[in-house]
Amino acid sequence: MDLKNLKRALPFLIKARIVPLIIGHKGTGKTQVSYQMGKQLGFDRVYNLRLALCADAGDITGLPNFVTVNGEERTTFRPPAYFPRKDEKVLIVLDEINRVQNRQILNAIFQMVERDRRIGEYAFPEDTAIIALANPPTDEYSGTIDFTDEAFRSRFCHISYMPTDEEYLSYIGTEGNFHGNVVNFLSQEENRTFIHGKKSPFSVDYMTPDYRVWEYISDLEKLNVDKDLLPELLTGMVGVSATARYITFQESQDKKVPITLSEVLANDNIASKAKALVNNIEILSTTFDYVLNEAKSRTASKNTFSKLELEGIRELALNSNVELTFKLLKDLNAEESFNLSADAHIILDNIELNKLIFLSVGILKENEIHLMEKILNNTLTDEDLSHVS
Repeated sequence: MDLKNLKRALPFLIKARIVPLIIGHKGTGKTQVSYQMGKQLGFDRVYNLRLALCADAGDITGLPNFVTVNGEERTTFRPPAYFPRKDEKVLIVLDEINRVQNRQILNAIFQMVERDRRIGEYAFPEDTAIIALANPPTDEYSGTIDFTDEAFRSRFCHISYMPTDEEYLSYIGTEGNFHGNVVNFLSQEENRTFIHGKKSPFSVDYMTPDYRVWEYISDLEKLNVDKDLLPELLTGMVGVSATARYITFQESQDKKVPITLSEVLANDNIASKAKALVNNIEILSTTFDYVLNEAKSRTASKNTFSKLELEGIRELALNSNVELTFKLLKDLNAEESFNLSADAHIILDNIELNKLIFLSVGILKENEIHLMEKILNNTLTDEDLSHVS
C-alpha cells in the first residue's frame, strides 16, 4: 500500500477500532504518517511508545503501587505516561513492535489492542486509538516476533507499506526540508533506484482467516469502505484466497437490485428472482415495502388485487425469507384491499408453510387449516362442508 492509500485507509480502521500494523522498511515515514493522521483526525496527543526500549511489562502496564483500603493492602498500578489524561483523546503508536523484548510485554500489548482496549483493570477511553508499526521480519532487520503466530496475526490488520518514488520525492522536496542537491539528484530518472536500494514491499501472504477477524470485517463493511481500498485491507486480515472469494461474492451482491412492484404484480418469473435474493434481507425488504405500500394505496382507493397479482405476491412469499413473509402477511391482512383468508388458496399453496404462517398471524384456526388442506388436495367431502358455518 502506498502513502496516499495508507492515509485513506487509516481513518476507516481507527473508526472500526481495528489496530493497523503498518509494516515497512526503515525511513519510509511510518512514524511521521502516524503523527500526521493524529493531527488530521483531531487527537489531542500522539504518543510514540518505543517498544524496543521497554524492559518488562511494567513499562506497558505501569509500576505497581501498594495502597491500603479499609485496612486491606491492595496492589494498583501507577498510570504510565502514555495513558490518556482526563478528557484527552490520544493516539498511541506502538513503534517497533517487531522488536518486543519478551513475551510478558507482548501479552500486555495483546490485551491493549483487544476491542475493549484494556490494560489490567484500566479501560482506555472509547476514543483512544492505536496504531502499530514494524519493520518486515526479514534478515535485514533484527526482530523477535513471529508474524505468523496466530495470536499475533489475528489481532491486527497487517498492511505492507511502501511509498511510491513520487511520494517520497514530494516529501523531501516540501516537508522534508532536504538540500536541493539531494532532491535534484534523486529526482533524475536514472538515480531513482538509489532512493531505497531496490527494496520491495513485504508480502502479507501468511495471513489466513480467523474467527476474530470476521467481526473486524463486518465493522468495516458498515463504514462503506472505498471499494478500491477494501481488498488490501481484507488481505491483511484473512489472506489472499479468502479476500478473492469475498470480493467476488460482494460484487455479485452489489449487482442485485430489488424486484420491482410491476414485476411482482405481473408475476414476472418472481419465484426464481426471489430465490436469488433469499439471503439478501435488505433488498427483499424493499420489494416487500413496495407490495405493502401498493396495498395501502388500493385500500385508500377501494381497489383490490387481481388473481394474477395475487399469484405474483404468492410466489414472492413462498420463495422469500420466512420472517419477512410473516411480517408482510400480517401487515397486508390489515388492508381492505387484501383479503388473506379468502385468498388463502391463491397466496400459499405450500401446506406446511400455510400452517406456519396462517397460525402465526392468527388468521385461521386449526380446524380452518384442516379444511384448507382438504381444499388444496381436492379431498373436501360433503360432510366437511356441513361443518362449515
